Amino acid sequence: MTVDSASYTIKINKIIEPNVRLIRVQPNDLKITLDYILTTLSSMCWISQIADILKPAYEVRVQSTIDKLNKDFTNGTDSEIIRNAGEYVVSELTRSSIVNELHYMDIPIGELFKEKASGNPGFDIFTVNLTEQILFGEAKYVANTNAYNNAIKQVNRFIREKRDLADLPDLAQFNINNAISKASNGDRGFIAGFSSTSISDDNLERNIKNNDAYKALPKDKELICVAVDVR
Repeated sequence: MTVDSASYTIKINKIIEPNVRLIRVQPNDLKITLDYILTTLSSMCWISQIADILKPAYEVRVQSTIDKLNKDFTNGTDSEIIRNAGEYVVSELTRSSIVNELHYMDIPIGELFKEKASGNPGFDIFTVNLTEQILFGEAKYVANTNAYNNAIKQVNRFIREKRDLADLPDLAQFNINNAISKASNGDRGFIAGFSSTSISDDNLERNIKNNDAYKALPKDKELICVAVDVR
């Protein structure tokens, strides 16, 4: 259910420090990207991964989120849409770029399967890497801002509050027991997705490395920073 990679261009996909990768995503056409996201989410195809007995419950839970996104994505000009749904666009393009480029596990954003329909507490991006580690991610959109500080600070706060552990029961539905066992023992990684402006690639990388919140992140496991050019 990932967004078609033809809907965006990967400007950067590089290791910037041991265990740290920077990806930069540029949507090719915002309307096409939004239409594709909404179509794939509305199909609810990801629910096929859920145990049969729970599928009806998840279908009910998901529909309220889809209804909200449908309203946000189809109401107003591009700038109004971005203002209403920018954080969701950043979340989905962050998640999709990691799944498509790195071939990590395709798990939908948390708003679709966690209990709260919108603005759920805790992490909102999840995947499993090739060594069976869960990566827990947070995405932030701030208009006309390189929002890496906002996203990384939130990741740090959620780590302190042990939100990664709190999210494990929701992830149990995806048949990733080995990855969940690892995460429960601290063997996991993180993702920070954020809106970016027309800043140059070199300056973006330099600013992230010099950021105090970034320096505070644990880097003994995988960390992926994803900049999404949403303006």
